Amino acid sequence: MFPETLTFEQGALIEPAAVAAHSTNRVKSLEGKNVAVFGAGTIGNLVAQAARCRGAKKVMITDLNDFRLEKAIEVGIDIVCNVGKSNFVEKVKESFGDEWFDVVFEAAGIEASLDDAVQNIQKGDDIVVLGVFGDRPRVDMSVVGDRELGRLEEARAEVSKLLEKNPHYTLKSLNNQPYKDGNRRERLINDLRKAGVPE
Repeated sequence: MFPETLTFEQGALIEPAAVAAHSTNRVKSLEGKNVAVFGAGTIGNLVAQAARCRGAKKVMITDLNDFRLEKAIEVGIDIVCNVGKSNFVEKVKESFGDEWFDVVFEAAGIEASLDDAVQNIQKGDDIVVLGVFGDRPRVDMSVVGDRELGRLEEARAEVSKLLEKNPHYTLKSLNNQPYKDGNRRERLINDLRKAGVPE
């Protein structure tokens, strides 16, 4: 039951708006981040708007339906992509450049969009899945593991603790330590750099 001051149209948006608010709150911060929203239905559209309200730098929304994408443009979404007509990766390069995107909200509820999210997210970044899937989606868990999805914020917290105990800790000091696998050391250093360890 909602107040008589609300119209039925406004009342119908309460639940989708609540989903959008909750979903965008699942990421520690969207301030200054590039965001991709997969699915431009009512909830996806509201997620994109909520991401803008929470300080996202740029927001891209994807769909197969031009009408939905036109509605996204009407409400001020920066970038739209019809993935049935355009190459998603090319559109991302064109829109975000080398920065790529930092967070994905999967609101389409289809395996192909979830796969696009997993295959194209940067290491340590976040995917929030809120779409309702008709069938159980298959996901390449080796990629999920390799990308350490959703772990960068935890790494930043650990690095903050480490730096509190040893403020002289730097990437240079880590690089001088013996390490059997040079590639693993390079990946670790890149992850720590992203997490905020000083040079």
